[in-house]
Order: sequence, then C-alpha cells, then structure tokens
Amino acid sequence: MHDCTIILKRYYSILLPIAAIAFTATLSGCGLVRPPVAPNPSTILADWDDVEPAAFHALTAGECAILTTERPNSQTVVFNLRSIAADEGTLRFERPSPAPTRGGSPAAAGPDVTVLPPEPITVTAFLGIESSRDAVREGRLVAAAIARLRELAGRAWAPIAE
Repeated sequence: MHDCTIILKRYYSILLPIAAIAFTATLSGCGLVRPPVAPNPSTILADWDDVEPAAFHALTAGECAILTTERPNSQTVVFNLRSIAADEGTLRFERPSPAPTRGGSPAAAGPDVTVLPPEPITVTAFLGIESSRDAVREGRLVAAAIARLRELAGRAWAPIAE
C-alpha cells in the first residue's frame, strides 16, 4: 500500500490531466451522428432492378416501415410508408422511359448474369401532410436510397450495407 501511495503522489500531476482528457474524449463520443440528408427529389444514374433493395435500406435512416408497394406502371414504384412518428407517406422511384431490353456486360457480372444498363432514376419522399411535412426524415430517406443505389450500380450483387 505504501508503494502505491508514493507512486500516486509522484505521478499525480501527470495522471490527473490524462484522466481528464480521457473522460472528455468519451463524452464527445456519445454524440449522435446524424444520417446524411439529400435534396428531395434527387436523380441518380442507377439500375432499375436495385430499387427495392435501396428502399429497404432507406427504411432505417428514415425510421419508417413499408405498408404496401404499388407499381402503377413499368416506370414507377411507390412504397407506402409509416414513420416512427406515425406520419404516413411515400418513397417513390421513377424512371423516364419503359424498361430497356436485357444487355450490358455479362463478363462484369459473372458468366450467367446479364446486367441492365444504368438509367436515370428519380427518388422522391413525402411524409406527413402537405402543411406539415417531415423534410428532414424525407431527406434521410432519399439520401439512404441513393447511397444504396450507388453501391449496387453495375453490380449483380453487393454486401448488405450497414
């Protein structure tokens, strides 16, 4: 016991600032990192067959769940959502033209897989009612969907993003 007391007294002037720095560093690590927000609507050059995985990926960032999925035509997919704040809305993916024919480079995807060429896809989110929209959550949905579309573009598969 006597040796510990001597060591503590000797290094007290060094240990106290180190402990204060360590404590302060842990406090700053507790801050919440907010997900990115994108302009709503946004357009990206991506693969149409990646729209559903992108929507599922966006749910976490937007704190939403899919209630139903609608496909009014071959150029539009609409996911009807409910947010954690009980706001209802939509996550909409639209492309300007009908589905292209299969093509692309099978060598890039693998021996038995053909890849569709990328096309412009517009992602739009709407949550709440017209007079009281949740613009931040909408921007998070769009940003997360675009990020996942970007990860999957030109690939036959990709690991599930975190």
